[in-house]
Amino acid sequence: MQAAATEPSPSSREAAIASERTRILYENLQRVLLGLLAWVGNLCFVYRHAEPAWLIPWATVILLVGVAEWVAIRRYLAAPPVGDAATRWAWGIAASSTLVAVLVGTSPFYLLDPALTTYKYAAYALLVLPVFGSAIVGAPFVALHYGMALGLQLPLVGWLLLNPTPEHWLLISMVMLGSLPVSLVLGRHLGREFLRSLELRYENLELLDHLRGQTLLAEQRGQEKSHFLAATSHDLRQPLHALDLFLGALEQNLSTAEQRNLLKNARRSSSALSDLLNALLDVSQLDSGSILPTPVTTSLAPLLTNIADELRGEANTHGLTLRLRIRDLTVRTDPVLLGRMVRNLATNAVRHTRSGGMLIGVRRRGGFARIQVWDTGPGIANTDREAVFSEFHQLGNPERDRSQGLGLGLAIVRRLSDLLDHPVALLSKPGKGSCFSIDVPLTTERMPVNGETHRVAGLAGAFVVVVDDERPIRQGMRSLLRGWDCELLTASGGDQAVSELSVNGHPCPDVVVADYRLRGGETGLEAVARIRALYKHPIPALILTGDTSRQVAAASAAAGCGILFKPITPEALKQTLGNLL
Repeated sequence: MQAAATEPSPSSREAAIASERTRILYENLQRVLLGLLAWVGNLCFVYRHAEPAWLIPWATVILLVGVAEWVAIRRYLAAPPVGDAATRWAWGIAASSTLVAVLVGTSPFYLLDPALTTYKYAAYALLVLPVFGSAIVGAPFVALHYGMALGLQLPLVGWLLLNPTPEHWLLISMVMLGSLPVSLVLGRHLGREFLRSLELRYENLELLDHLRGQTLLAEQRGQEKSHFLAATSHDLRQPLHALDLFLGALEQNLSTAEQRNLLKNARRSSSALSDLLNALLDVSQLDSGSILPTPVTTSLAPLLTNIADELRGEANTHGLTLRLRIRDLTVRTDPVLLGRMVRNLATNAVRHTRSGGMLIGVRRRGGFARIQVWDTGPGIANTDREAVFSEFHQLGNPERDRSQGLGLGLAIVRRLSDLLDHPVALLSKPGKGSCFSIDVPLTTERMPVNGETHRVAGLAGAFVVVVDDERPIRQGMRSLLRGWDCELLTASGGDQAVSELSVNGHPCPDVVVADYRLRGGETGLEAVARIRALYKHPIPALILTGDTSRQVAAASAAAGCGILFKPITPEALKQTLGNLL
């Protein structure tokens, strides 16, 4: 398992901050360095009455230092160093900028005539105003601002002190009590705010990296959970599937009413265990995100008719009627998951209705088909309408009577509703009954044309090939299918099946029944493909599996194979084989 993302050390964070503040400092200087030319030009205008022997060398030295800074900036930005090396570059550019400031700040000593009053104030302005600009430019590295502020203003104060006049004392007070302390405080404040914003930025980046690491870890654990659920689903369903097969085979060999009654109780317990396992695995898979919908164009009439046919026998056993009032609307949905939603609602209605019956209906509501399941049961109070969608919540069943369900059916409906984005609504009146509805989007797409499926009354004489790597399953299938008067060949894998069929000259099978997971990484789909290739005929095939993922279902559909999820009742197996034939 991948380790969780660790928090970066303070030293690495400090090194990153040092590198970034230096990079921003150099970028700022690159943008303002050309302004140095205009600035020096203005100073040359102020000092135009100075001796050329001083003015020209002074301006030349400043421009040369400026060019050197420009070269250094371009070199730095081409390959920015990190950590301590970046800090050394910051000190270097701060030193060169301070040198320029000192050169400019000492200019009054040899360029300014004390008698030219007007130009003193112009020189003051040109020497002081850049200080406040340096507070902004030097915010990433405040030492640069300090050097420029002191280098520009203190030499001016020294020159004024050497030529004391009332006018000069006024300028000195303006510098010492105004511009100098204000600029230093402003630079310190901007530097702190910049550094704090940079620290917050890197803290956020570290938090984001940590969050990404946790997200990847959560996704990995989700995948591991999905794999675990798939393996658990298969391993738990296999013995239950074998148990159902043996119970189905045993039923054909019982002669007394007492024996049949015992078998009936055993099958009831097996059915309850299967229902609980299926429901728990469904909830776990939905929570883990391992079930993904595959929306297709679907006709509602056959889907709802099949569900009603499946439940009509159970309804009749309880003395209830089950009616259909449907319109053959075409919708865009995952028919398997939608069928599970409707089946759970209808089963819930059957188990909680004591008299009367149920109705499965479809209405058009705007751009949706509204599937409704009505019942004449006890109804649900307003205070319980949200609670009924919770796990293991059952109304009026404190003794946990399993005949009334497990309290997971509606919880699965709610999860599938969120997954498919098919809203579920509940209308109910205590003592009168309830109506659950599902809104499914309509579509104008045409249904694909498939071959018609024919039902047969029995399986007598059908030649069935069973491929399963577990001996108990093969034994159970052998006993069950022989009881239905089928001819049978069983094999543990595709190699053995092809070998047996080839060597003994068997005719083409009528149907192949294969477990999905076989030994050696082989799948039932591969075994079916090999048998079909042997006879060069698209033999009907049925895949039995405990893996309820959409990938397996999609692969089976693509191969033209039916699919049943374990554990499988003998009745469901017989009906499905009849449909395939």
